[in-house]
Amino acid sequence: MPKIRKVTEFNRSECRRLGDAIEKAVEEVGRKHGVHIKRGNARFTSSSCTYKMEASLIGADGEVRSPEAEDFKKYASMYGLKPEDFGRAFTTFGGKVYTICGLNMRAQKNNIHAKNMRGKTYIFPSEEVKALLERG
Repeated sequence: MPKIRKVTEFNRSECRRLGDAIEKAVEEVGRKHGVHIKRGNARFTSSSCTYKMEASLIGADGEVRSPEAEDFKKYASMYGLKPEDFGRAFTTFGGKVYTICGLNMRAQKNNIHAKNMRGKTYIFPSEEVKALLERG
């Protein structure tokens, strides 16, 4: 059994390590209740740490209904995109493939969320995504 290291002071690395453990623990809670739970940003001092958590519904198709995904479906046309572009893949000029997974309405420039093949989310300017989708 691995030895558990006691936290004596919060710093960036300790918050990240503890956050990873918390995220693994809440995955089971999410599965039990049929929601997707993810950890957000953390704030810390030397003696305390606060994590932001977000729970999202999972649709009948198994798709996570995040606020960014819902916003994309509602407001895509404001950015020259179509709601049907949600989930559509595009290839960057560097040859990497991403799939559209959301829209951040508060961001003025880099507002499109897209996942790579490993599931990591990146942000892109809507104009660039529009051009890449049109390019094919």
